[in-house]
Amino acid sequence: MKTDLPQIEVLLTRPRGAPTQPTKAVLSAACARALSNVPMKRCPEAFEMKVISLDVTLINDVHMAEKNEEFMQHEGATDVLSFPIVDFDPERGTFHLGDVLISFDTAKREADERGISVAEEITRYCVHGFLHCLGYDDSTPAKRRAMFAIQEKAVLSKTA
Repeated sequence: MKTDLPQIEVLLTRPRGAPTQPTKAVLSAACARALSNVPMKRCPEAFEMKVISLDVTLINDVHMAEKNEEFMQHEGATDVLSFPIVDFDPERGTFHLGDVLISFDTAKREADERGISVAEEITRYCVHGFLHCLGYDDSTPAKRRAMFAIQEKAVLSKTA
């Protein structure tokens, strides 16, 4: 595991009716665990910073379907959408990795189906979006396996 990694600062926007868990601290810690397993060559600018920021917004399926259509030209809701920015944010003094939209309705359905907590599923989606912002791609089976290995290690591990 790498030492001297940047701190991950998640800004979490949670509308009325969204689950109250996980907290931004939980999401930040999960993203930090993921980052510790990412090769530095993946996003070298991020590793040079003291703080990396990620904006995460929980939305319902109706809003997600609108965003999925608008940005991906796909019909219907999806679990997570990522918008890499990868640029220094002078207002926050952070390296802003990007924005992640998470459907809490989809997370609830998936969590119920898998017998896990909604908080765990939302954390999984957050880490997944974080990895997309770092340049990971899950478009092929091999790329998906590599991405999901980091994702699941970060979600299921409780220590950095």
